[in-house]
Amino acid sequence: MGNLCRCTGYDPIVRAGLLIDAHRTKRMNDLFNSPAMLAELLDACRQPVFLESAEKVLCKPSTIAAAIAFKAAHPDCVIVSGGTDLGVQVNKGTREIKNVLCTAALVELGGLSIGDHEIVAGANLSIAELEAVLSEAIPEYAAMIARFGSPQIRNAATLGGNIANASPIGDTMPALFVLNAQVELWGRNGARRVNINDFYAGYKKTVATADELISRVWIPRPRRGEVIKLFKVSKRQDLDISTFSAAFWLKLSGRSIEDIRIAYGGVAPTIVRLPRTEAHLKGRTVSVEAFESAGEVALSEIAPISDVRASAEYRNLLAANILRKLYYDLDVDRKQASTA
Repeated sequence: MGNLCRCTGYDPIVRAGLLIDAHRTKRMNDLFNSPAMLAELLDACRQPVFLESAEKVLCKPSTIAAAIAFKAAHPDCVIVSGGTDLGVQVNKGTREIKNVLCTAALVELGGLSIGDHEIVAGANLSIAELEAVLSEAIPEYAAMIARFGSPQIRNAATLGGNIANASPIGDTMPALFVLNAQVELWGRNGARRVNINDFYAGYKKTVATADELISRVWIPRPRRGEVIKLFKVSKRQDLDISTFSAAFWLKLSGRSIEDIRIAYGGVAPTIVRLPRTEAHLKGRTVSVEAFESAGEVALSEIAPISDVRASAEYRNLLAANILRKLYYDLDVDRKQASTA
């Protein structure tokens, strides 16, 4: 996760920091606060790079057309933007990379548009930038993103990278599932949009063709009468990978559930929607009994495995109990609203 070990790393650093005489040191911003240097670095970042050896190729194109052409010619290439997950795999020796396509210089994958009903985010938008936007637009989602790694990781990782990584425990995705986000893909045949609920074909697999790249993501904003609730369970509150995650979108009329969408992470090879559980709750009154019985239905729609983060049994307990927690959270929100 980009952090020092808690057992050995932090205390000596804190002690050393306390010994520093602040009056005798200069801030990094003061030492390197040169507009010319910044301009030169930005210009260098936008330049294309192509490196080739007998066995490996690195391509950092400056146009989307060049990126698509390279990907079509090297369908097995690894796409890197922030590289926060891939970097760990390489450093730990669990993965060897041959062909690399770096999207960092693709201006076409940047950009951000915030409307009354949706957010359109470029694939290269960093998780930190996304968090800042969501703090006003969808605060519940921003709170979830705040637990995405460390500040360093959030400033390097990108929205498109997290989606393309296709992990069943990716932190950005459950909310996108219940919001019915659209993923735009660019390829040789132009652009097309895919609902993120239809984007994953299996573990670490997407429906993107050999020449396609994620370019933008359309994120609908909840409207009046709609509620979004997000949950992440991990061994630590912060700076940890999800053991289990859940996202709920509800359209309420008083205490009646007009519509509901549910997505779980960490219980299948991909993030999954729970259509039978949704159907069980749709049209019912918000009550503890309704959500407890929905928990039983949810267990019939998931197939968690045991791994280093949790057992299958524990994930099943979470999958059922999170619906009960949803009820109590909704009830608290309702009571607070009635007394405001």
